[in-house]
Amino acid sequence: MAPSLPTALRPYQRTQIFDAHSIPTAWRSMHETNSGVWGKISVIEGQLTLRFIEDGSEKLLVPERFGIVCPRQAHELEPLGSVRFYVEFFSETPTGQPQQIPPGEPMVAVSAADLSKPIHPAVPGKIAPPGLDEAGIARIVDAFYAKVRVDPLIGPVFDTHIAAASWPIHLGKMYDFWSSLLLGSGRYDGRPMPKHMANSELSDPHFVRWLALFRQTVEELCLPPTAALFIDRSERIAQSFRLGLAFHRGEDSAGIVPLRAGVIAAD
Repeated sequence: MAPSLPTALRPYQRTQIFDAHSIPTAWRSMHETNSGVWGKISVIEGQLTLRFIEDGSEKLLVPERFGIVCPRQAHELEPLGSVRFYVEFFSETPTGQPQQIPPGEPMVAVSAADLSKPIHPAVPGKIAPPGLDEAGIARIVDAFYAKVRVDPLIGPVFDTHIAAASWPIHLGKMYDFWSSLLLGSGRYDGRPMPKHMANSELSDPHFVRWLALFRQTVEELCLPPTAALFIDRSERIAQSFRLGLAFHRGEDSAGIVPLRAGVIAAD
C-alpha cells in the first residue's frame, strides 16, 4: 500500500538565507530530515540541484520551482554557481518548538498537493529488518570488498584509486554510508558521485560485476528480507552513478535502463 500524504503540516522553522559559500557543508552530502519532518527548499536567485540518493533522481530548483523533501529521505544539495535560497521545515505533529520566521517574511504553507513526490521505499520507521545492525553492515562491507579486491575485472579499478594503506579508511566510509542509508545514523558525509565521474574507465560491465558480487555477498550473509533490501539499494546506487556518468560525459541517458543484480554462475 502506498504511503498516504499528510493533509496538514505545521510550519515550525525557517532557516536563514544561504548562498553557495554559506550553505552548511553537511547539506552538500547525503543527509535527511528527521522522522515526521518535511522540508521545502525555495530558491530566491540562481539555481540549486536537489538530488535524491536512493534512486539518483534530481530536481533543478529555481525561483519558480521549489523542492520538497519527505521525512527520512536521503538527499543532497548542489549549488550551481551563484545562488540564494532558504529552507522551511514542517512537522506532521506538533513539535513544541517556536516558529522561527524572520519578521516581514511570512512562511508559505505547504498543501497536500505540493507533496506529490512519493516517499522513497525505505526501512519503515528506520527499524532494521532481521539481522541488520552496525555489526552486520561492517561484516557485509568487509566480505564484499574482500571479493572486489581479488576480482579480475573490478579489482584493478579499485587498486588504481585506493592505495593498500588506505583500504581501512575506505571500508570505514562504507560502514558509514550503509549505516546512514539503512539505519539513519547520519554518519556519512562524503560525495561519491564526483569521484566516480572522474573515472573515465568505468562502464556498464564494471557495474554489472559490482552488482553481482554484492548480491552474492548479501545472499551469503543475510536473511532474505535483509538481502533483498541491500540488493534494491545497490541497484538504485548503480543506476544513479550510471546516469551521473552519462550526464558528465555528454551522453544520451534516455536509454539507460536500470541494471539488475544477477547471480554469479558457479565455477
